[in-house]
Parts: sequence; structure tokens; C-alpha cells
Amino acid sequence: MKMKKLASYLILLITICTGSSRANQISVIGFVKDAKTNERLIGAVILNGGIGLAVSDSSGYFSFKLNPGKYFLECKYIGYETAIKEINLEETDEEFEIFYFLKPQPIEIEKVTVSGVRYKELEDFKTYELQSGDLSNIPVFLESDVLRAFQALPGITSVHDLSAQIYLRGGNYDETLITLDGVPIYNPYHLGGIFGSVNPEIVDKAVIYPSNYPVNYDGVLSGVLNLNSKTGNSEKIKGTGSIGLVSSKLYLNGPLLNGNFIFSARRTYPDLLFNLLSKSGELFPYYFYDFYSKYTIPVDSKNLFSLSAFYSKDIYRVFEDVKNSVVDKKENPNWGNLIGNLKFNHLFNSGEFELGAYYSISNLDSDAKSSPLSSPLFSSAADSLEAVHYVYANNSIKEFNLNSQFKLKLTGQDILLGVEYKNLSISYFWNIKEYDIGASINGNVEDIFFDFAPAKFKYNDETEIVSAYFSDKIQITKVFDVMLGYRGMYIKNVKKYLNSPYAKIRYKLNNNLELSSSYGKYHQYFFTKRELINQSYYYPFSIYFIADNSKNIPSSDHYSLGIQIKEIIPGIALEVEGYYKTRNNIYTSDELTKTYSYTKGYTAGVDALLKKEMGAVTGWASYTFSRTVKNDSSNKYFANYDRTHNFKLMLNYNLSEKWKLNALWLYSTGLPFTPAIGKYIKHEYYRDGGGEKLEHAFGRKNSSRYQDYHRLDVGITGNFIWWDSIIAKPYLQIMNVYMSKNPFNYDPNPNDVSLEDGQEVGSMIIPTIGITLEF
Repeated sequence: MKMKKLASYLILLITICTGSSRANQISVIGFVKDAKTNERLIGAVILNGGIGLAVSDSSGYFSFKLNPGKYFLECKYIGYETAIKEINLEETDEEFEIFYFLKPQPIEIEKVTVSGVRYKELEDFKTYELQSGDLSNIPVFLESDVLRAFQALPGITSVHDLSAQIYLRGGNYDETLITLDGVPIYNPYHLGGIFGSVNPEIVDKAVIYPSNYPVNYDGVLSGVLNLNSKTGNSEKIKGTGSIGLVSSKLYLNGPLLNGNFIFSARRTYPDLLFNLLSKSGELFPYYFYDFYSKYTIPVDSKNLFSLSAFYSKDIYRVFEDVKNSVVDKKENPNWGNLIGNLKFNHLFNSGEFELGAYYSISNLDSDAKSSPLSSPLFSSAADSLEAVHYVYANNSIKEFNLNSQFKLKLTGQDILLGVEYKNLSISYFWNIKEYDIGASINGNVEDIFFDFAPAKFKYNDETEIVSAYFSDKIQITKVFDVMLGYRGMYIKNVKKYLNSPYAKIRYKLNNNLELSSSYGKYHQYFFTKRELINQSYYYPFSIYFIADNSKNIPSSDHYSLGIQIKEIIPGIALEVEGYYKTRNNIYTSDELTKTYSYTKGYTAGVDALLKKEMGAVTGWASYTFSRTVKNDSSNKYFANYDRTHNFKLMLNYNLSEKWKLNALWLYSTGLPFTPAIGKYIKHEYYRDGGGEKLEHAFGRKNSSRYQDYHRLDVGITGNFIWWDSIIAKPYLQIMNVYMSKNPFNYDPNPNDVSLEDGQEVGSMIIPTIGITLEF
């Protein structure tokens, strides 16, 4: 009876909150845009007499209701002049449209500098956000990169200096969904994982959900990183051009016919210089390039079409330096992405409707062979055949997606409804015999696809996923709100329904202090079979598998509890969030037995962040404690990607009006590994004889750790105006200033009877220099 009464009171309370709007209130809708670039501004506040009415969303759109009357409405946004508009709602009973075009306002360096991690005042989900201007404030490795920039934030780790991979709150890299305007990128890296494949010039803002992500996303256990592209301006063509040590980039945007466009292109050029200057005729073996374009057509003030395309490609001339051989190259190894994305948005009274479709392909292709020339070194045809090397591969991931969602803003409620259809197909084939590459990666070439992969492999699979979701944010009182959500999925190939509920409560103790708690359940039906990370580099060729058994679908329950203090001392904010995640059916490799299994485990941790956004010195300091434990039938052990302690310090200092200094210091616990504790002689027998070789005896799984990881990066960026129309931004960045010897591999000396520590370390100082021109 008590539960029934409680439920009745809750229903009554919700009814009062949602039914309190007056019938004669008038809807006011509109957009907030940059007056110069026409880009939509996110998080702008609309006020009436100092009282907030609405905040512009990810599309720059806002809506609210007012009683009939005359109003002076303000629009405020950091870094822009405040705009005031007078509206008269006395003589209309229809919705009223209002548009704000804000002018950038120079910010005095001595007083205010906006930098780094941004938070919305009314945040529905825990996020970290970087906008386009923030990327230049974080030291870079060879060139600016969005994915690497996020490694400076709490809860996000990497495996070594040369990796741009995202390991999020104790999850593996494939447990974080990386999207471009909502479209998954299954191969988001260039150059073997050193750089992201998305040109940072096109990114308007990037948002990461470290856990408990919203119901309009699905399919991963850890979190989501979404890259939102810019929108072209409607006045005149503008752009940027830049050149660095690795690549050259071009970005353009402006009006086109009845709409606007953006276009970007990037290509590495060391191969062009090497090939031009080479006297031996040898060619540089590697290069990459990528393109992005988007065309937006505003049909009228309520309807908008956008069409975008993304293409990336890496090419490796695998047999370019092979001597005394005949090389047959029908197709050099190459890999990349192709994405087409179409969206339609319609605004209506108190809401928005969105309809979208996209097609995404990630592929790897190769058809190359090296055969030896006639030589006395080969005493038989069998010897000559043994010297033939080849790399044949044709791997692809294809996804077709139709989606629709509906947003409705009511008094005291924000409602989201959506449906999604997804067709996912995979096709893998390779046949490889290449020893030189295998030696360089401390293993077999085929291991780049998945752990213990065979040299010859063929696999095809396909499934359809149908999803429906909803969420409702209910403002119970001025200081207390609740969000409830649910996503249901049906996976056709395993005939399985998956349920993903979501709930969050938030309570404001006062204007300075806020408490929140959330829960979410998540499933991952598309995953890699790669866990071993003790090799020199990560390879972007990892293939994904569709779950083929309903009992082996990985799942996770997320629990979180957070506190936010907007000013713990004047000008400095504090955020702390603790989290616990169960982990079920997690893929696990056993390097000793060359087998894999699905295990259970958990991740527990806490992220703490101090941030300063005002003054000549800005930045943040963060600390993360995290434990990721796996539990198989025999024992418990740390996951390969577990880093217990992480500390990060990011600082920006305005030296003058023209120069800005930045510095990033990282410290973390070393990664776990399975140590070699001895060696033994193994006898091998063949038809033509036998032999002996040394083999390692290994200890308990992941019972040792690499030495602690730490690094200091610094940089300086200029800002000059040339010829009254071009802004020049030269930069110099230095990675690993004090030559920290951070481990990147474990190889316990396999070639003799001694037993060494086995940790291979690097200590390079890597400088970067370049310039960006805005016109």
C-alpha cells in the first residue's frame, strides 16, 4: 500500500509540473549564430530581466513559452557581445520566431581567457567538451589532433607516447564509440594509430561521454566521443591553410547557391619531398590523406537539409625496398573510411524533428607479391618458393543506417523519442606470408587483425538491429530534476532483445553546489578480439566481429555519483565523480595458451577535476583512480589496459597579446604485463631432422607492471595580423621535454639464456613546428 501511495503521489506531482502551463502562452523559437561565420552557437543563454528562459542546444536552437506581452530578451554567450531584442506577443497567438546573430567580442588578456574543458550550466549528462579553439591550447605531437587532445582530460588514458587511442574509464579501445556528426568511424586513425583520421580544422566541438551516455547512442560498453563538424558561413568564402612537419591542410567555407558549404583536405608530404630528392629511385613507403565536405541548405526558417561526405586513406608500399626481387603490386596495402551522411531538420512549436540516413564503409585492401630473382642462393625450387612473400587482403565493414528522432520541450519537461534501423555487414579475407614486417612488430603480420589470427582467413557475417528509445527530463522543483530513459534493441542474427534503461537524479543544494547520481545499462554486439597491447604499436587493421551467440553479448551496468562546486575558491571550480561498472562477457586473450574466452570483471574509480577559466593563467588539474579487474574461472587479475593512478596538469599562460605558452604534464601508473620468470629448451622435430630452441616460462598473468609513465610537453603559439586580412598563427611544440624513458614494449630477451627485465623504453624529444593562416 505504501508503494502504491508513493506512486500515486509521484504521478500527481508529475501531472502538476507538466500541466501547469497556461493555454494562452505563446511559443518563442529561434537560433543563435555567429554573425561572422554563421556557425550555430551552443550553450547561449536567453534571459528576460536576468532570469534564464532557455539555453541553445547542439544545433544552436532554443524554444520557450511566454505569456502575451512586451519583452526585452537578452542573449549572452562568452566571447560575444550581448544582444537585446524587443518582442511583442500581445497581438499574436501563433509561435514567434527570433534569431540572434552575435558579434565576437575581444577578450582582454589580463582579465579573461576561455580555455579547455567546458561545461554547460544545466548539464543533463556528464561530459567533457573541447571546442575548435581549445585544440590550439593543448601541446601536440607533430600536428594538432582531436583524439590526442582528449588524452589530456580525466578518465582517458593511452598505452604509450605514439598512440592516439582512447581508453575510457577502464575500458578497452573498442569500447568507446567514435562518431563524426553521429556516424560511427570504425577506423578512426591514421599512421598506425598515431593520429586521428578526422582533420581538426572541420571540428566545431567535440564531446565525450565518459560513461552513462544518453539513450540515442548504443553499442559500446564505455562511452561515446562525438565530433561535431562546423557549418559554413553565408556571407563570403573564408578559410585556413596550414603546414607542419607531417602534413599540409586546407579548410574552406562560405556561401554556395542557396546554401553554404565547408571543405577540407589534408595530405602528408614527406613522401613527396623524399621522392623528389631521392637519387636512387627509391620511394618513401607511406603516406595518407583525407577529405571532408558538407553542404547545408536552409529551405526556410523551419526546415534544413545537410549532406556531408568523409573520405580517408592510408597507403603503405609494402615491398618498396625489397632487393633482388620481382615485385608484383596490383594494389599496395591501403586502408581507410568512406562516409555519406544526409540529414533533415524541421522546427515546430516547442520542438524539433530530425530524419537521417548514412552509409559508412571501413576497408583494408592489398594485392602485392615479391618473388626472388634467379640466384645461386636458392639450391632448389622449394627454396625459391619459400622466398616468395605476399600480402593479399580484402576486409570491409559496412553499415547502412536510417534514423529519426523527435524532441519536445514542455513546461518542466524535455522529451526525446527516436527509432533507428541498422544493417551491419562484415567481410574478411586475407592470405599473408611476409616475415620482414612480422619481425618489426614482434609477431606475425596477421596478428594485426585479431589475437592469434591465422595466416589465411575468410569470414562473412551480417545482421540487422532495430532500436527504439525515449528519455524524459522532468523538472520536479527548481532545484531537483529527474531524467528517465530507455532503449530497446532487437538483434536479428541472434534473435535477441536487449534492454537498456537509464536514470539520473540531480539536486542543487545552492547556486554553487550540485549533486547527481545516475545509472545505465549498456550492451556491445560489435567488438574486436584484440586485447594484447605489449607490441610496439597499435595497428588500425583490427577487425570487428558481430556477436554470434546471445549468451556472449558483452554488457555493463554503470553507476555514478558526482558533486560539482562551481567556485571552491574564487575563479576555480571542482568536479568529482565516482563510478562503478560491472563487466560481463568481456573478450580475453591468454598469450600462454593462445586461446581466448569471455570473462567477468568490474571497473571502479573516481575522477577529480580542478579547472580555472579566468585570468592570464588558465587550465586544469585532474586526478583519476581506476581499477579494472577481470575474473576468470581460475583467478583475478588486472586488465591489460589498467592504469591505477593518473595525474594531469594542463596550463595556458598569455605571455603577451601575440604569444601564448602552454604546457601539459602527465603521470600514470605503468600498465600490467605477464613477466617471464624463466626459460627452457624446447625440442622440435621435422621430417628432415630436428632442432632445439629456447622458450619462456611465464609467471602469473599481469602480475607485473611497467615502470611509471610520465611526460612533459610544452608549446608556444603566436597570433599576428598580416596585410589587415590574414591571421598568422605560428607554433612550436616540444613533446617529452626532459626525455622521460617511458616503456612501449615487453620483450624478455628471447635469443639467449639470460633473463632480463624486458621493458623496452623510448626517450625521444620530438619537436613540432608549423604555421596556420586564416583568411
